[in-house]
Amino acid sequence: ETAGEEDHSTYNLGVLKKPVYALTDEEIIANGGRSGLPNMGYTDTITNRRPALGDYIDEKLNEQQVTPYANDTQLHYRYEGEGSIASDLSSIESIHYQDENDFRFLYSWGPKFSRLADLYAGGVDYDDLDNA
Repeated sequence: ETAGEEDHSTYNLGVLKKPVYALTDEEIIANGGRSGLPNMGYTDTITNRRPALGDYIDEKLNEQQVTPYANDTQLHYRYEGEGSIASDLSSIESIHYQDENDFRFLYSWGPKFSRLADLYAGGVDYDDLDNA
């Protein structure tokens, strides 16, 4: 259920970034919110460029309600099982696999692995090894 979790097209993290200049609460309250802002004659444009966070969130929520994403929809698959063209997974159990404990293939690895092949393929009695 991870479809639609990564929303790269409508989420703008830039709106949440902190401004370059740092203001303390005391400066903002004492000077009516003007202290610390660059004084270039257009200080109002700095605050006017950025929408209010609450308005931005409301706008994005409304957009999401209007435009649903295809990734957020429930996917419906055709029936698979007994009687379908695809059959079912229980047929996998019927396939004959090599026994997990059959180590006779180790003999084909050559003389370097003959002791290992004897140990695992049943050519050596384990009790005899303990007494040796």
